[in-house]
Amino acid sequence: MRLIGYLILLVLALYFIFLKPYLLAKRIQWEVEGLSFSLERGLTFKSFLLYLPSGDFTLHLFIKEANLLPWQFYAKEFSLIEVSKAVSEKPFDYDFTNLTRLARRINLRVDNLYISTNSIPYSESLTLFIPRTEIRSGNVFSQGWTKAYWMHSQDIHSLEVYLEKAHVEGDKFIVDRAKVKSHLYSFDLKGFWEGKRGSFKAWGRIEPVEGESYSMGGIKLDLEGNVEYTRLKVAFSGRVEGLLVKNRREYRDLGIEGEYLWSWRKENALKGRLWKANTWLSFDYSLKDKTFEGSFGGIELDGKLLNVKRNIFSVVGGSIRANLEKKHLNLQAYAPILRVDQHALNNCTLKLDLDYSHTPKGSFDFLALQPFYLSIGGSFSKGGVVGEVALLDYPLQVESLSSKLSYKGSLYIKDGRLFTEGDGRLLNLTYRDMGLGPASYRLKLDGDSYSLDLKGEAFSLSGGGSLEEKSFSGRLSFMGMDLSYKDLLVKSLNGHMDIRADKNSLKLVGNLSTFLSRDRLSSHVLLSLDMTKKGEEVFGSFEGGLKDVRAFDLVYEKGSFSGKVQKERVYFSFDLDQRLRGGGQYSLKEGSYSLTGSVKDTIMGLFVDGGYSIRGVKEDLEASFGGEGRYRDFSFPIKASLSLRGNRLKASLEGFTTKDGLISIRSGGAEVYGDKDGGILEIKPIGLFIGQDLLSKLEFEKGTYRGKSLSIKGKISGVVEGNVGVSYHNTLSLTSAGTVDLTKLFSLVKSRILADGEGRVSYSLSYHGGSLSLFAESNKLILRSRYVALPLEGGLRVSLKEDRLSGSLSLRGNNRAFVLANFTGDGKLARVNLDLSDLPVLLREQSMRASLLLSGKGNLIWDYKNLSIGGRFYTSGFVNLQKLTAKRQSPPEWYKRIRLDINVASSEPLRINLPEGFLYTDLLATIKGDLYEPEYRINAHFKGGNLNYFGKNFYVRRGEATFTNKESHLDLTVLTPTPDYSIIIDIKGNPQYPKAIVRSEPPRDIREVLTTLVLGGKETEGLIPVADALISQVPQLSQIVKGAQSITGLDVKLQISPTVSPTGEVGINATISKDITEKISVEHKQSTLKNPKETYTGEEVKLTPNTSIGGRIYSDRSQEYRVRIRKKFDF
Repeated sequence: MRLIGYLILLVLALYFIFLKPYLLAKRIQWEVEGLSFSLERGLTFKSFLLYLPSGDFTLHLFIKEANLLPWQFYAKEFSLIEVSKAVSEKPFDYDFTNLTRLARRINLRVDNLYISTNSIPYSESLTLFIPRTEIRSGNVFSQGWTKAYWMHSQDIHSLEVYLEKAHVEGDKFIVDRAKVKSHLYSFDLKGFWEGKRGSFKAWGRIEPVEGESYSMGGIKLDLEGNVEYTRLKVAFSGRVEGLLVKNRREYRDLGIEGEYLWSWRKENALKGRLWKANTWLSFDYSLKDKTFEGSFGGIELDGKLLNVKRNIFSVVGGSIRANLEKKHLNLQAYAPILRVDQHALNNCTLKLDLDYSHTPKGSFDFLALQPFYLSIGGSFSKGGVVGEVALLDYPLQVESLSSKLSYKGSLYIKDGRLFTEGDGRLLNLTYRDMGLGPASYRLKLDGDSYSLDLKGEAFSLSGGGSLEEKSFSGRLSFMGMDLSYKDLLVKSLNGHMDIRADKNSLKLVGNLSTFLSRDRLSSHVLLSLDMTKKGEEVFGSFEGGLKDVRAFDLVYEKGSFSGKVQKERVYFSFDLDQRLRGGGQYSLKEGSYSLTGSVKDTIMGLFVDGGYSIRGVKEDLEASFGGEGRYRDFSFPIKASLSLRGNRLKASLEGFTTKDGLISIRSGGAEVYGDKDGGILEIKPIGLFIGQDLLSKLEFEKGTYRGKSLSIKGKISGVVEGNVGVSYHNTLSLTSAGTVDLTKLFSLVKSRILADGEGRVSYSLSYHGGSLSLFAESNKLILRSRYVALPLEGGLRVSLKEDRLSGSLSLRGNNRAFVLANFTGDGKLARVNLDLSDLPVLLREQSMRASLLLSGKGNLIWDYKNLSIGGRFYTSGFVNLQKLTAKRQSPPEWYKRIRLDINVASSEPLRINLPEGFLYTDLLATIKGDLYEPEYRINAHFKGGNLNYFGKNFYVRRGEATFTNKESHLDLTVLTPTPDYSIIIDIKGNPQYPKAIVRSEPPRDIREVLTTLVLGGKETEGLIPVADALISQVPQLSQIVKGAQSITGLDVKLQISPTVSPTGEVGINATISKDITEKISVEHKQSTLKNPKETYTGEEVKLTPNTSIGGRIYSDRSQEYRVRIRKKFDF
């Protein structure tokens, strides 16, 4: 004992000398109460308190009623508190291997254990309340639940752990069974710790969680993790019983998996994935930063989930980011297809940025790219929503109105009241299939009230109303607008329409003017109307005028119509130039109608005068027409009827006979009977006659119709022989094939067209739905004409497909003459190209005969209204010309539609035979302009010839002539030789009234030349009036002619002849006579002879055919009277 006492004194001496000063310097305090030691009980004390301050941390240790023996330790209470003041640079790092090994040898029991570690820089605290825990022979026992509290800033989390069984095995501390629970979850677990790391497995359940917008049912999880001082990784998987979103969408039995990651001072995160079939959510939640990142997909979005009364559906995916500490949320969502009512939006995105730290505020942006562009973006706060909306190519469809709508404007929402104002455009604006063109508009919406200003290319709409009351009041104006509705064309629509509408009524008042056309119907229309609809009742009036009305080939200068709507009936009447009149009524309720009127008009050359009547109700119809038809000089009755009662249908057209000259058509009429589904069509024979001769006859078999289809077959006989088939099924079809006998045809018409022909032409004709095709050919044709000197033989081919015509006619004669005509055409133009070679042309007129060979190329171009004839031709042969033709009569008006551009030249000199001789001529002629008043020019160069005047042969020395539509000119020189000299006559000027100049070579006295000219024979007058022209060469003769013209007029007889007096004197006598009446005549004779008896003036009166008296007054004033009696004496 003394030794122990000395030892204790030594320890106390060392404590007070060395340790106590150190503890005082470091402010370390400790206190032991009730310390005792015995070999039996070991070291015991009632309490032990240690306070260990430091710059970085402070440690409090308290042990109560402890007993320490070798390999045994007992404490009733053990308390350890650590407070860290600085950021830890290194984590806790202790190898429990030695401690684990020691646990197999030591026995330890602590009745109450309290441990608390606190970090001031991190605002973190971990506190453990551990009940009685005991370690015996490597086994660990716990007799209660350990409570753990973890605090971070103001967040407090607690849990309880119950260690059922644990033991030490080698270097491992193994937890065989343990339980962990809190108010959120409860788990069973097992695991081990070895050295500085460990691992565990757990299984349990997380209790249901309620949120503001969701509730989640219980979650069953399996956990498996690895633990280190600086790292914790826990993998988990399980099932979620249910997820309810805003009490509107519920998901049952969802799968969940993921992992929890913790790294010392770096990471504290929960990552995982939640899924149900194709719906999934991936998340990454940082417990350290309180940030959440996630992505989702396959989430079904509908009107119920969004709490809107719209037909909405989509499958949405996207991402979400949130900072729970800063209370900030960012959402991005994508929907491949978003269905809203009848629209399907493609490639839709939504971006949402929300700050809910104080008053919720943020921004949003919604974008849809297809099938139209929609962008809605802006910001929201307590004051409301402020933003912009943009819409591009939205397929607007409101009843019968459709368009591609675009809009861009401001957006403002406050207290549930929507306000927007902006501009937009309407493309492809259509109403009831009528294209209205593009339009621009300005819209202003303030709650339920709105105003609209819309302007198109030729129309405008201005007004406003209330959305709640479904009202509108405004004016619709038209400014030269063009429209089309089905096959109805509306051009130059002008005027306005005032509109007032609400839920129960509609009123239209306005004045319109336009031009309407449909197929072959058209008119200028003026319309005034005042119509009102209240509920189902419609009433009002309308009237208007018509101008330049065209119906097929009918033209009406003006017309009028009027009507009224009263008591569910529409009463109307119309009048077109007093040629087509009618009036009737229509019942809006019963669907019955009646119309009567008269027709007095010419239709396609057929004058119709009669009356019509149409009555019906719903599907029943009775229609009739009775009157007279007249075509040129013949007339025939027209009587037709149509009856439709229920399902029975009957129609008829009475037969008739019509005649125009020698040509007559006899029709037996037609009948249709049956029902709406089908019946019989009968067309009686149709005959075409020339005089009493039947040209062709068309006979039909009984045809049938079924619904909207019909078919009938027929046969053609006579000049045309073949078959005909007619059918209709949604479109009209006609087929015919046969031959045309040209021999029969020309035998009937050759006397009229002065031509004859032989041969047969085969043809095939097909018409279907507006498409026409025809093929005709003949390999052997013979054509004769009075204008062609010989028969022509050849072939014909014609092809017509739709509106494309092509073909050729090739003819030859006598192995030399050749004619080739190639023709083409379409719906706009027809063309014939001619190629002629040595065609013998004969012309036989009263004053002219010609036999010519014609060659060249030409063309005929016809636009179905105007004809152009052109070409370049060459000719040779002879022409017998008896006299110049008189001025032609006024041509018909249709000559103005024929244009000419023709050139004709002689290939060799033409022989032109005149009454006074002949001429050899080179000819060049051009004809241009229209046939009504053509511009022509004919140049004739005389190469030679022989003309006889005054019994002498004159040779053509030179000459030329020009004839145009404005003037003509002749310049001709002829010569006749005499023994001493040659007489030359120059004839110039107008060919009908030329001037003649007589001269000689060598030169002689003009009187001698004239005397020689007239000696030897009587004058010869021909087409060229040489004798008349010579009068100007003798002054005396000129005075005689002028005096006679002034006294007796122009109708005088002039005779010039040479004479020789008994003395041998040579002279010229000119005698002018005039028959005043049938019995009285006067005569004057002037002579160049000196004998006064050769010049006189006389008269003669016939008393009877054989008796006359007369007298003469000679130039020397002597007189002579004569009585002449003619009687046959028989001596």
